[in-house]
Amino acid sequence: AYILMAKLESLPGGDRSQALDSLNRAIEALKDKPVDLSVAYIMRAQLREGKDEQIEDLRNAVKADSTNIDAWQALIAMQLHLERYQEALSDAKDLLAKDESNQMALVAAVEALVRLQKRKDAIELLDARIEKNPSVAMYYRIRAATYRAESYAEGVTDEERDAANKKAMEDLNKAIELDPRDAEALVMRGMLYYQEKEVEKANRDITDSLLIRPDSVSGVLMRSMVAAQEGRFADAIADMEMLVRADPNQLEWIRQLASYYQLDKRPRLAIQLLDQLLEAAPDNAAALRSRGDAKLSVNMHQDAIDDYEAAIKLMEANRDKADPEEFKEEYSGLLNNLSWVMSTSPKDELRDGKRALELALKACEATDYKAPHILSTLAAAYAETGDFENARKWASKAVELGKEQEHDQTEQLEKELESYEEDKPWREKQEIEENEKPLVVPSDSIDT
Repeated sequence: AYILMAKLESLPGGDRSQALDSLNRAIEALKDKPVDLSVAYIMRAQLREGKDEQIEDLRNAVKADSTNIDAWQALIAMQLHLERYQEALSDAKDLLAKDESNQMALVAAVEALVRLQKRKDAIELLDARIEKNPSVAMYYRIRAATYRAESYAEGVTDEERDAANKKAMEDLNKAIELDPRDAEALVMRGMLYYQEKEVEKANRDITDSLLIRPDSVSGVLMRSMVAAQEGRFADAIADMEMLVRADPNQLEWIRQLASYYQLDKRPRLAIQLLDQLLEAAPDNAAALRSRGDAKLSVNMHQDAIDDYEAAIKLMEANRDKADPEEFKEEYSGLLNNLSWVMSTSPKDELRDGKRALELALKACEATDYKAPHILSTLAAAYAETGDFENARKWASKAVELGKEQEHDQTEQLEKELESYEEDKPWREKQEIEENEKPLVVPSDSIDT
């Protein structure tokens, strides 16, 4: 009766405190009925507010009935959610000892090992599974995901990254061979093809995956990225708008949509969207940078400078929390963009050659003087200070590297060099003509 009362009070319009009271009474009354007691603990865990209390109830549910797979899986999922990876790993291993075929426990164990930086242990766990049963496609897919995690690990060399990605591709090929309808494996292989710039193959895999699972978030996300890579920005925007509408709390998706607006020459739409994002998350440095870029493209130079300055302060304040490689890439880009506008703005009151040079030198150091567009900014800063000898030196180097790297703005770099050869500083007034073509109406089919 207590369980029934708790179920009724847990329904919309019910009294949560009454439901908890009923479950407390049920737990007292069911001490000698372990199966029912385990169920009662799970129900109470769902109603309790404290995370530790929820864990305690789920742990008690497992103790009461160690055969209750739902209790085990809920406990492991909660541990992962709370980033208690060692506990999650221990519980997942215990469940696998009882139920070797439990897919959730296997996936959780692998995720926990990866999070604990024990990727080799994760691979060994999957190696053993594959050796025992080589016809299970899922094992290859999960191992491929682990190899992919290995390729992104901090400090990994280019050779190690390539080797990990090669193994991931081999596993994905095998997974798809065993199960051609494995939509997740198709998306993962599509991502690898995309990364390797084999866009046609990526497009094929993503299309196939969405025929199998039309509501796949990762599939739609990858389809938008492939479309953008092919210059089909309207299609990329349609997919990303669909994702954002399905989950408007995914700030990274909103920023990605804004970048697609910018690429499609719709900077004012990008600014409008980023204004909304920054209202919700004013400390989002990446969004500030994106809005600064968009404002710069419509000649709002002072506003762009303000956004860049704010983003730099936020990044410097949070440097210790950031991934070193990601920080270096984002930070150098910010320094570069702020230096560029301070060097090249046609508005006299905004230019500051000394500060621009300091910023450009920092950006060059962060990129080991190997980024043509950042060397171009250094040249512009020197030109603004009147040092045309150094401006020509670094502009020449930018052109040289641009040709070596087949940079898409090499022609622009050559024009800048010509200006410095005439002892003229570079001035740039961006005023993108807004794309007025109507956008494709996105689908409503996705369900996150």
